Amino acid sequence: VQKAFRVGEDCGQLVDFFGTVGERALAYQRARKGGKSTLRAGLVSTGVSGLDEVTHGGIGSGELGLVVAPPKHGKSTMLCNLGAAGVLAGSTVLHVTLELREKMLEAKYDQRFFGSSLLEIQKKPKAFLNAMQELQAQLKGRLHIKEFPTKSLTVRQLQAVASEVENLGLVVVDYADLMRPVRSREELRFELRELYESLRGCAGELGVPIWTASQASRPAIGQRL
Repeated sequence: VQKAFRVGEDCGQLVDFFGTVGERALAYQRARKGGKSTLRAGLVSTGVSGLDEVTHGGIGSGELGLVVAPPKHGKSTMLCNLGAAGVLAGSTVLHVTLELREKMLEAKYDQRFFGSSLLEIQKKPKAFLNAMQELQAQLKGRLHIKEFPTKSLTVRQLQAVASEVENLGLVVVDYADLMRPVRSREELRFELRELYESLRGCAGELGVPIWTASQASRPAIGQRL
């Protein structure tokens, strides 16, 4: 009877901890020598050496990375830099924006890739065009941008859009607090908890890492966990 009830039930895979110690030892050795570790698949560098060090190479498939900062403290710029780092590392990146307009986000990426301010780009349009075309020819990574109105995007819609991108390696959402909640709750914290849990599940289903951001009050930044 118990077997009958379990028909079609996905129980996952049992792992023999001591039976796989040899595989882990080999993975640790490769990671120490700077090789590709098999402990976490689909790692995407953050582009910041110190951050890569503490995250052991960036974030990997099915993982959710969160940038927390008060208003006007560079969350969108940080997410743009993370997306650019993914592209430069050879990943195909989907950047979904619910705060900045599409053209503004494109301008941020232009400044990041060209290495100059928007004013300098406007002064040197031909040099900018030539440099970007040369960069495109050299890079394996690609960047796709999609704009949604604030509070209109659901996790399911995000998953549907991401599923249409070939060879997707990284998703950036600017930012999760502006997505439509899974369901209405009396308190915002419960809505956000469910939203982030669903976003983490979305990363797992897509098999890619997701970077997003959350807005914190200034007093909250000084609190220790």
